[in-house]
Amino acid sequence: MKKLLLAFIVLTITGVNGLSQTYYDGNNVPLIHEPDTITTLKDIIAVQQDLINREQYSAHIGNVWKRAGFFNLIYHYPGTMTFTDTGSGTVGANAPKFTAKYGFGIQSGKNHKLHKKPIGNMFAINLDFLPLDLYCNIYKDNNTKLPYGTPEDMDSNGWDYKMFEINYSMSLGPSLTLAPLVPTKIRGLGFFKINAYFHVGYCAALVLLNGTKEKSTVGGLDFGHGLYTSYGATLSWKAIGVGFEHRSGTSKYMSIRDNSSSKNNNLATLDGYKILSAQNRIFINFRF
Repeated sequence: MKKLLLAFIVLTITGVNGLSQTYYDGNNVPLIHEPDTITTLKDIIAVQQDLINREQYSAHIGNVWKRAGFFNLIYHYPGTMTFTDTGSGTVGANAPKFTAKYGFGIQSGKNHKLHKKPIGNMFAINLDFLPLDLYCNIYKDNNTKLPYGTPEDMDSNGWDYKMFEINYSMSLGPSLTLAPLVPTKIRGLGFFKINAYFHVGYCAALVLLNGTKEKSTVGGLDFGHGLYTSYGATLSWKAIGVGFEHRSGTSKYMSIRDNSSSKNNNLATLDGYKILSAQNRIFINFRF
């Protein structure tokens, strides 16, 4: 019995050893290979962790670039109106210039990326469309006198005007967005973005005039329209930011009151005037 058991053990060991060997065909090509490496639990965990890290980073990049819309609360510092052509020869350096005492506005638009994904996760080229740019300037307590009336009035003792300007416009133009801190290990820093832009737009404006000279008063309501350009930059973090913009453009004005009636003898008008409007604008930027 012992001899039989010993023979069985020897045969079993021989068979296992034969299965673990590599066999070759007639061309000496191995038919069975022993495994070169052994996959451990540590390797499986490392692969799984790498997949998780990639998914988290992809989600982080998506969060960095998901806020393409924006809304701005604007303060003019300052806004000006320069009468480049008054029809009375006061042009160029001699043209009357008004500076707004107060100026506020709102602006809304969206950065439309011209490519599907940000370049290197850090850079985007956009085409911006702003369907809303609305502001109001209040001009008063200016030292400048706007010539009005007879030639005798067109001197340093001309009418002292207060003006209220409401301006609505739409614009379009390119912008570049950079998220320079995306590669850093601190994910929160990746949300800092810089956006620089140049826009071209068309505006329509209403100007209400109220002039005084000694005991006389005049008033008028005028409509103007024209092209303008703007350029600026914003610095934002997630949904909040700050920015600066310079905007300027020339509009031609016409009176929208009927000055043929005798009741409008005290009418002041910008009819036919060309006025350069310019604003330095600082704003709070909200992104969504």
